[in-house]
Order: sequence, then C-alpha cells, then structure tokens
Amino acid sequence: IPKEVLIKLADCGRMSASAANLQPIKYALIDKPELTEKIFPLTKWAGYLADGTPKDAEKPPAYIAVIGDDSINKNALENEAGLVMSSIMIAACGEGLGTCCLGAIQRDKINALLALPENLHTLYLIAVGFPAQNSRAEDISGKCKYFETDDGIVVPKRPLSEIIIDC
Repeated sequence: IPKEVLIKLADCGRMSASAANLQPIKYALIDKPELTEKIFPLTKWAGYLADGTPKDAEKPPAYIAVIGDDSINKNALENEAGLVMSSIMIAACGEGLGTCCLGAIQRDKINALLALPENLHTLYLIAVGFPAQNSRAEDISGKCKYFETDDGIVVPKRPLSEIIIDC
C-alpha cells in the first residue's frame, strides 16, 4: 500500500468532527514489514469465529494506529477515535482496500514498539490491506454475531425498521 494512500486515509480522519475542535487524535502509519510483523502477534482477530486470525498470506501490509494525546484532551478520546476510524475505514473502501478495526490489542506493548511518549497512547489499530474474502451485511433481527458462510463473512445488521424512531 503506497504511503501516499495511508497519508490520504489519515487526512480523512483529520477532517472528522472533533469535540470543541481540539483534535486530540494522532496517527502512526505502520507499513514497514519489520514493524508490522512485530505488531501482528499483539492483536486478536474475529472473536466470534472459530479461526478468524489471518493466515500468513493474509496478514495486513499496514496498520494505522489511532493514538490519543492526553495533553490536548483526555475526556473524549473514545468518541474522537470512533469518529476518525469511521472516516478512515470508509475512505479505505473507496480506495479498494479492506480494513479491520482492532480493539483487542496489547496497547502497552504497541506503545513501546512505537516509542510513544507518556502523553500519547494507542487507542485502536486499523488493519489495512486487500480483502481476502467477501463480506456482506444482512438484515438479521436480534443477532449481532458475524459468521462465516461458503462465500464469505456475513455481518448482521439490525433492519432500518428497528433503528429508526418515527417522531
């Protein structure tokens, strides 16, 4: 994945809304193979699947670490991270890339690998790569666990009739 594309994705995150426009989120663009190999074992994948960990040939060639800067604002970092990750993941899709938001990560070890100062800490990772399988959303009432089928992964979504409140 060209570095310019990763920079473009981070720029999409930068353009996201931010509480009081303080912008406490920063990004580490991780694309060097020696670093991505060290990051991979510090992550857990697809908890609902029996074997959701990517095989060697499926490992992501890049990650974007979504990093909170406590010296700017530490009160809304989870909300801020959600906003920027959505922007980044949608933009990646537009580039023909696949992404996976990773929250089951060993943050302290990742912070050390990235040599982050005390005011910065990894909130999430976004794995960036080329999709190894098809994924599709399906309206399924009551279930939220994604699952595998012969033709890919199904991501259940509540139907619009369950989520729109008529006023």
